[in-house]
Amino acid sequence: MVNDVDGDPDIIGVAKTLNVTISGPTVIRQGSYPIWTANPTGGPSPYQYYWEERYQPNSGAWSGWSYFGNQQSEGMTYDPSIYEIELKVTVTDANNNTATANLYAYMNSTNSPLKLMTDSTMSSSQ
Repeated sequence: MVNDVDGDPDIIGVAKTLNVTISGPTVIRQGSYPIWTANPTGGPSPYQYYWEERYQPNSGAWSGWSYFGNQQSEGMTYDPSIYEIELKVTVTDANNNTATANLYAYMNSTNSPLKLMTDSTMSSSQ
């Protein structure tokens, strides 16, 4: 341990835990092009991003997961045949640790208030 400039002891060499959240809309309006952004914290950069999506049509069961993109920010076009989507991003840091976040979003052309559900989980490959 070492005392830093504020006089408190700090532990040197302890890596910060990688975490990620998703920011962006949870209601997708007709004619819009929503964009979601992965916001990683902790863990050393550079980061790699792997987005997946699944959806529930207006009538029917949820689809399986499919590839959505590999950039920090990803977007999609409004689709009236879809009722709800779930986005998942997995971020990998330079030490090969991973963190995952999920976000639900709803297609809405009526401006009705809708619920928001988010879930963040973290796992380490070490």
